[in-house]
Amino acid sequence: MVYDIAKLKEQHRRDLAKLSFDEKIPMLIRMQKIAREMARAGNSMASCGASARVSECNSPIQAEV
Repeated sequence: MVYDIAKLKEQHRRDLAKLSFDEKIPMLIRMQKIAREMARAGNSMASCGASARVSECNSPIQAEV
């Protein structure tokens, strides 16, 4: 399945614009946490090497709810 990233970003911006201020702040904080975790996971995978398996890297990827 192919996604049009530009359309998805625009739709996401519209969805965020519809939210009230009180709803936006927690949403943006959650998004920032997810982005940090993804960056950390990417950095730890890069340090493991291309041939290593994910389980061998022991990268702590946990979803916060």
